[in-house]
Amino acid sequence: MGEAVFDRALRRGLAGDIATSIMFAVALVVAVVFPVVGYAALFLMFLVSPVAQLVWRVLPRR
Repeated sequence: MGEAVFDRALRRGLAGDIATSIMFAVALVVAVVFPVVGYAALFLMFLVSPVAQLVWRVLPRR
């Protein structure tokens, strides 16, 4: 049982890391495509939690 808890925690952390990377990339693209937005594109980082939940669903389970 301890291993299952560890795997679940590892998957949660991985989902958060992937979501953060995706949102940084999206914020970069928005800032480059729309220069007038600039640093305001970083407000997209508030969407990391919902994106992490989506990634959590997509990650394969053991």
